[in-house]
Amino acid sequence: MNHLALVACDVPGMERFYRDYFGFQPGWGPGFLLDDRGFLLSIEQVEVPPEIPPWLHHGFHLASRSELLALHERMRENGVPIVDAVKEQGTTVVFFCRDPGGYLVEVRARAAP
Repeated sequence: MNHLALVACDVPGMERFYRDYFGFQPGWGPGFLLDDRGFLLSIEQVEVPPEIPPWLHHGFHLASRSELLALHERMRENGVPIVDAVKEQGTTVVFFCRDPGGYLVEVRARAAP
């Protein structure tokens, strides 16, 4: 997969979230973000927030447990809504948060180096 389209009432807030926490860079104009592998995140403006099913989520795999723990702490300190605290799941460690549009975001890394 190389593209994900989301909708939001606050496109600039969504752009800041994905730039600040997941390293996306501005793309071809407002609402378009790219990561270092060329993955395109498209965020379209809507006037009414969408009804998002509770199970719907997208996620990011980080390089290490320490990177995940540092991101979790930074998000927590900045008031990002943390849905599930950091927990071990087999050989990985994971937490869930919500982005400014209300989408559930999974953050995962290997539990051991």
